[in-house]
Amino acid sequence: MRKIACLALTVLVIGTVLVFAAPPVKFQTTEAGMSSTGLKVYYAHNEVFFGTEEESNDLETLGKFGMNVVDPSWPSIRGIVEQMRVDGASEEQISEFLLRYVDSCDAVVFRKMDDGTISKDVKQAIERARSSGKPVLQIPVFPEETVE
Repeated sequence: MRKIACLALTVLVIGTVLVFAAPPVKFQTTEAGMSSTGLKVYYAHNEVFFGTEEESNDLETLGKFGMNVVDPSWPSIRGIVEQMRVDGASEEQISEFLLRYVDSCDAVVFRKMDDGTISKDVKQAIERARSSGKPVLQIPVFPEETVE
């Protein structure tokens, strides 16, 4: 018996929910230069997911859809945020810095916490995208299914 975690991508567009199935495609995300093809998305997720298998699976799924991902867990972005904290920047200033990445993207893709809540920073990214008319996509979390 083995366990399989289910993952799908849900697109929220004017109250309509569309679920897509992605073909198996190898994908790698990098901090340097995104391809000029595909949708550039900001991957909004809580820091508890940084460096986890969930984050890795999400990035792979987004890549299967041909999306170019801007991930706030990248060391280059985290380094700037940490330096801002050392320099005494307020959480509001740090949030505004991260929201500039949202502004530079075509859409926002977000992940809720396992308990279904949405963290403050993720909610801000969603609101910023919606206020500028950008699509907001959710990666739903499904309970593990047992396959025999």
